Amino acid sequence: MNNSTPVSGLASGPLKTQLILNFELIASHSLSVRETPHNHLWRIKVIIAGEPQEGMILNMVDVRLRFKTVIEQLANSHLNDNPNLPPRPPKPPPARP
Repeated sequence: MNNSTPVSGLASGPLKTQLILNFELIASHSLSVRETPHNHLWRIKVIIAGEPQEGMILNMVDVRLRFKTVIEQLANSHLNDNPNLPPRPPKPPPARP
């Protein structure tokens, strides 16, 4: 779903517009090594606001293609092991009694 919505502001100021892009992907994750990986439907909403130049704030096709490239690297993967994401920092060892 794509929306281009005027953002309310002062009547005398420049017209601002929002470009809203919605993406969805399915990917698995687990919260710990003991938890069984499970899938989620991840929803991503991108909101870009600005003053239109030549009738648009950004070329929506270009923005969508750039996000599609990133989303394709995440879709249908196990996010804990996905090489396109930064590694999680190691957890500190448990405190000794």
